[in-house]
Amino acid sequence: MPKAKTEVSDSTLKTYQSVINSIRREVGVPSGQYDDGRWVVTNWTKILKIIEGSASIHTKKNRAAVLTVWCDMFDLPEKYGQQLQMIMAEYANEVADQYSTNKMTEKQEANWLTIDELREIVKKLEMKLPRLIDTYGEYKQLTTYLVILIHLDYPLRNDLACAKIHLAKDMPKEQDDDINYLSVGDKKVTLYLNEYKTEKEYGRKIIEFNETVSDEIIKYYPVIKQLSPNGWFIRDREDDNKCITRTTLTKWINSAFADTGKKVSTTQIRRSVISSVYKPVEGEQKKKQDLAYIAGHSVRTAGSVYAKIEKK
Repeated sequence: MPKAKTEVSDSTLKTYQSVINSIRREVGVPSGQYDDGRWVVTNWTKILKIIEGSASIHTKKNRAAVLTVWCDMFDLPEKYGQQLQMIMAEYANEVADQYSTNKMTEKQEANWLTIDELREIVKKLEMKLPRLIDTYGEYKQLTTYLVILIHLDYPLRNDLACAKIHLAKDMPKEQDDDINYLSVGDKKVTLYLNEYKTEKEYGRKIIEFNETVSDEIIKYYPVIKQLSPNGWFIRDREDDNKCITRTTLTKWINSAFADTGKKVSTTQIRRSVISSVYKPVEGEQKKKQDLAYIAGHSVRTAGSVYAKIEKK
């Protein structure tokens, strides 16, 4: 596979490849055929219909974005990338309009679980853990539980899919920028977040887990180490020298919530956790945006510089 002209990490490329594979399947292009990117040109009209028919506005935008990178990687004629950028801009405007209302989409409402409901499900996942964990299926059950437990207090994206886990004393002196790390101490577990969606803007994050989360990871570290000898927090089923993909992690989380009849991913968990703290009021964000526009500054500036707590 050629490299993207815009620098992206290996894990991001894996995610892009997964999106491309999904589009190829829907187009009907067999794996390995047209690996020079010609399949995009040959099936252009069909691809545009597939994007438009995607399940959500976010999937439409994501598919268009990934295909733009693909066109660039294979040096396809500029008109394809330009058309995709126009499509992305249109979807981005729709997403922005949707966000400004703070209202759930029908899909989000159908799959919504409150933070309390999520915690109850995590308890059930813990209760179902076998006493002896020595197969990959049982290891998958354990790591899925730990990932969801972590996300209820630390609403990450799928950033734990490709994370290494070490005892604090064995942590590498120089960390790989494309890998996240869990450092297991005697009483605390620390996450070194090196590779995530907005890391170019915010840089590496060091997150100390609370006692509840730390205790569970410390408790099960020997099991993880035994079943994943090459240090991955979540190793690949076939190759213990590889981590799973972000897409695979999404499928695992989906499966953990299958009994509820809801399709839950890290994104849905993020929404529930953040909503429980922010408690948005319908129309509030739109009102803030309109006021900031008139005042001539950003919503962030309005909230941090001008808005003050009034005395009772």
